[in-house]
Parts: sequence; C-alpha cells; structure tokens
Amino acid sequence: MKKRAGYASYILAVGVFTAVLLSCSGSYILSSIENEVKLKKATTQGTIRDIVKLGSALYCSNGSVLTKSAFNQGDWTVVASPVEGLCSGLAADTSGKLFASFTGYYDDFHGVYVYDNGSWTKVSGTDAIQCVKGSGTVFGSDDSKTYPITASGIGAAINGTIIAAGGNYVATTEGLFDGSGAQVAGVSGVFAIDNSGTYALTGTELFKIAAPAQKFTHGISSPSDAVVVSVASVEHLLVSAQSNGYREIIVDSSDLTQSKTISHGSSEALVAASVSAQYESSVGKYPCGCILADSNASGFYIYVGINDPHFAKYTGLWGFYSSGKQEWNRE
Repeated sequence: MKKRAGYASYILAVGVFTAVLLSCSGSYILSSIENEVKLKKATTQGTIRDIVKLGSALYCSNGSVLTKSAFNQGDWTVVASPVEGLCSGLAADTSGKLFASFTGYYDDFHGVYVYDNGSWTKVSGTDAIQCVKGSGTVFGSDDSKTYPITASGIGAAINGTIIAAGGNYVATTEGLFDGSGAQVAGVSGVFAIDNSGTYALTGTELFKIAAPAQKFTHGISSPSDAVVVSVASVEHLLVSAQSNGYREIIVDSSDLTQSKTISHGSSEALVAASVSAQYESSVGKYPCGCILADSNASGFYIYVGINDPHFAKYTGLWGFYSSGKQEWNRE
C-alpha cells in the first residue's frame, strides 16, 4: 500500500509540474506580446474576413461590418446590418458602393446587399451567393460558380468558386478570369491578386496579369492577399501569408524579374527596422488572412487580419501607422 501510495504521489507531482510548466509557457507567450507595447482595447476582434477602402472610408468585417475614415487612428464603429446573420465578405466597386454578403446563423444564405448613402439594398438574384470579394469589379460565388455583381444584379457565370479578386480580375478554382468571363490563358494556381488588379501571385511566382509571361519567384509561403502601396516613388507589394505575418516585395514594374522580396528590418522596408522585433513577437507570429495599406503626404498605414490559434484575444485586425506611435497594435 505504501509503494502504491508513493507512486500515486509521484504521478500527481508530475501532473502538477507539467500544468505549471504549460501555464508558465502560456504566460510567457502572452507577456512576449504585451510587454512590448500596451495593447489597445480591441474594437475589431474576431476573424477578419475582408478589409476594403472606399473613397475616404475604410470597412472591415469580423462577422459584423465596421467602419472608420482612412488614416484615422481611432476606434472602428459598427454599421447596422440589414439582416440577422454574419457578414461573410466585403467588396468595393468603382462607383463608390460597398457590397456585402450575409449568411444566416444556421448556414442559410441571405445574399448580397449594397450599401450606399447610409442604407442597404438587396441585390436581386443573389440569394445563393455565399461570399463576395473585389476592389473594382465585384465578384461573388455560390457553391460552384462565380459571378460579376453590380447593384442591379448578377452577370454571366464563371467556372469555379472564388479564391481572390482585384481590379477587373478574379481567381477561381478553375483559373484566372476577367469581369467578362474571359479566361487568362496559361495561368493557374493564383492565390492572391493585388487591389488594383495589376499583379497576381501563385504559390511560387509573382506576375503582371497583363503580361503573365514575365515572372518573379517570390519565396513567400502560402500567399493569401496583396496590396500595392507607393512611398517615395517606390512600389511596395505587401503580401499577407497564411503561414505567418506578411511579406514585402520591392516591385520593379519595368522588369519584374528584377523585383526583390525583402525581410522585416531591412533598410528598404516600409516599417522601420526598430519595429521589427515587436512585429516578430506579435503580427509576425500568426497566420494572416487579409491586408490593406495606403499612403498620403503624411505617411502610410498597414492593416492585417491575424488569426491566433491559441489565444483568441489576439485574433482580429492589427494596424501600423507611420505618423503615429511606431508600433503594431490591435485595432
């Protein structure tokens, strides 16, 4: 009995030690982020499905639709939803209208609504649309096809379901297409298109959609979204990655093969090298689903939607402002 009791005590002690070790490890992960900067109270917590710029306004979706003005470093506010359910995607067209797809809480689909002058209107013929994407031409998918969408309805079907969209182009599970449904020949496996529809990325290469034969091997693991931002006449292509964080490509638009992927902390990077350690302990640790950036005479901003698989408190939209505190923080 004494031997058995001693063995039980040993197992209990090991269990307690393991729990304490795991607890300390978790605390270290938490403190490694929060000791770097004081985290703001999040107003955009949760999985960020999309973020778009429309005129002078920004919109993002974490199930709800949220908004604030561009270059504003304050909080986001919720836009009243037209239906009960979750926003599954956002897109912006060239006429200044916001499009949003909504799904019910039990996977019943409510279709696509357009937001204009402070009110929502349902787009006819979109009951089966599950999500929208785009920054120019708006595209939406049901369970097998993709369609260009305007405020007046949906266009002709394009084969495959949507993966990425930008400008007048959409990448589906069947290839790369323009808004008329014409397929771009010789292109497959596109994971990301930049917001202007100029560049597309496969799992290994970057190319201009208008001239896909010229390619650059980017070395980015699992690209998921892309945005071009020009600062001091240099074109930076920022690419979010499902592996972790985002990557930066200095684009040589005259000869794409001379482009280069640069590391965080590089003297050529948009964000100063002094911030790279804080980036690595926060945004750089987690899968990044979407990205948006823009610049003006005062500086630039970068937003990324990150997904923390361990601590939900870090999942959401994070931002960096060159004209504010030199830090990454929750939005």
